[in-house]
Order: sequence, then structure tokens, then C-alpha cells
Amino acid sequence: MALALKMELEIAGEDSKLYVDSMTTALAAHLLRRYAVKNSVIKEYRGGLPPYQLKIIIEYIQEHLDRNLSLDLLANLIQISPHYFASLFKQCTGLPPHQYITQCRLEKAKTLLRRRDLPIALVCQEVGFKNQSHFTRVFRQHVHITPKAYQNLF
Repeated sequence: MALALKMELEIAGEDSKLYVDSMTTALAAHLLRRYAVKNSVIKEYRGGLPPYQLKIIIEYIQEHLDRNLSLDLLANLIQISPHYFASLFKQCTGLPPHQYITQCRLEKAKTLLRRRDLPIALVCQEVGFKNQSHFTRVFRQHVHITPKAYQNLF
């Protein structure tokens, strides 16, 4: 986990803040479970977020894709801990928060790229990526073509 965090920070830097937040929380929980001197119980949460809280989070994400969305920020919106939030969110959506947000960003990027009149650098900023190279890498990884090639399809 630590090596994956290190590599993500080196490659993507600030663009992966939410992923790093999620992995840091998971790493902390793992270390506490395995290596704590005192046997503490880290509760496993079941049932997911209540629908009204999930709606608040999803609407916030959709309206603020261009911003830096952190695990702490999202958890604070519904007044729960980041670890608890990440666990319940994944139960509801099937994806960890960082993957869900990446998916939303890519869907919005595809919509903007279909317009053809917007430069890729602007699309990149509109969907919350700090630099175009990271945007291109993530887009290619998920869509299997570059943003420019995708834009040229339309």
C-alpha cells in the first residue's frame, strides 16, 4: 500500500489527493488491525449511507468536479469520519470515492470533448485535473484512446 501511495504521489502529484486520502485511511486501518499493541476493534460498517446523505454527496461531487475533492471534505458534508464515509460510500456505489469521482470526471470530460470547440487544456481544468498529462494518462487508461482522438471522433 505504501509503495502504491509513493508511486501515485510521484506520478500524479496533487491530482490524486483523494486517492491518497483514501489509501492513507486504509493503510492506517490496516496498520492498527495488524500491529497495534492494544487490540482495538475497527468496526466494519454495513448498510451504506442513507439515501438523503448519498444524494447530498453525489450532488456535491457533480457540482464541484473542477475542485479538489478530499475525503475529509466529503465526510464533513454529512458529519461522519472519513473512514466511515469511505466504507459506506463504497457499499452504496460499488466504488471507493476516488474511483467514483474519477468516473464522474471522465464522463463530464467526454461530454465536453464531444463539443469539439473546447481545447483539451480547458476540458482538463473543467473536470478537475491539474495538468493535461495526468488527464491524458487517466483518460487513456479508462477510455483506451487519448482525449484528442476521442474529440476527433465527433
